[in-house]
Amino acid sequence: MTGRIVLEIEDPVAVISLDNPGKLNAINPQMMVDLRAAVDEANASKDVVGIVITGAGKGFCSGLDVVELAKSTADAEAGPGQVRGAKQTDPHGLFTYLMEVDKPVIAAINGATAGGGMVLAAAADVRFFGESGWCRSIFLERGLIAEHTVTWMLAHQIGTGNALDWFWRHEKITAQEALRAGFAQRVVPDDELRDAAIAYVQGMAERMSPAAMRFTKQLVYRHAAMALRDAAADSDTVGWTAIAGSDAREAMAAMSENRSTRFTRLGN
Repeated sequence: MTGRIVLEIEDPVAVISLDNPGKLNAINPQMMVDLRAAVDEANASKDVVGIVITGAGKGFCSGLDVVELAKSTADAEAGPGQVRGAKQTDPHGLFTYLMEVDKPVIAAINGATAGGGMVLAAAADVRFFGESGWCRSIFLERGLIAEHTVTWMLAHQIGTGNALDWFWRHEKITAQEALRAGFAQRVVPDDELRDAAIAYVQGMAERMSPAAMRFTKQLVYRHAAMALRDAAADSDTVGWTAIAGSDAREAMAAMSENRSTRFTRLGN
């Protein structure tokens, strides 16, 4: 990756770091492009079972670089897709492509997480916070709406009342509050954050079927917008696909032979 996005792959984990610590990893259009490229590379690799996204230094991501923010407000008359200096490649939101990645995406949130950084965190499948990690919307304070589908994501993750409270309040949301609300799945000591996220992926790689994880992730996001009967029918269809797959046969063989499973990895 070029400069501000660092990709490290060590089987079975890809760690993607936002590397702009002097600005608490504020993002710019090139970083967005490079982040997408890093995610795509990790998703395509058989050496990767799960992806960890984190920030270098003392912050996860403080949002859009203020210089780019000034440009985006000046360029707003260009219309949707042109704001922020680069054409949107995903019509549904800035980082929502993470929900369509085949593999689990874990945000390891160290320090400041604000604005676009909060959108990035919300778009991950699971969030680990360091004890000093925090998040804050800040959009409305800038005269903006809560953007890039973060309204949908937060409402589903923590409920409508909590989501609106988080958008409307001025105070930081601490790691412990994020945990109580259900936005954070783990809170760990700051110096253990990266290792905890990596260990989580390693645990999945040892025991879980990558194909079954992909199917389950797809169902969770797809069913959020479905009626119960439609979700039940969809689950039944996908379930039979999984039962007919090689990983189900491998699991049965491993149990009968009293050995560890050897599931097929996703990727090239």
